[in-house]
Amino acid sequence: MDEDRSEQCAVCMSYLKRASRSHLDDEVKEAMQDFLDSQPRFFYNDAIDLQWKRRNLCYNVNGDVF
Repeated sequence: MDEDRSEQCAVCMSYLKRASRSHLDDEVKEAMQDFLDSQPRFFYNDAIDLQWKRRNLCYNVNGDVF
């Protein structure tokens, strides 16, 4: 009988741990979405421009192309 109780307790505890982590995950997702939504347009444009510059650095090495 004690083994059944301990198994049930373990199942309940694992469920509670998952539920609390899921709640935190939702909070993090919401905070990140709020941050991204609040950024001005140039925030994204600058990031895209930087990606092009990095791509060109990778492809063009000392005038040679891979």
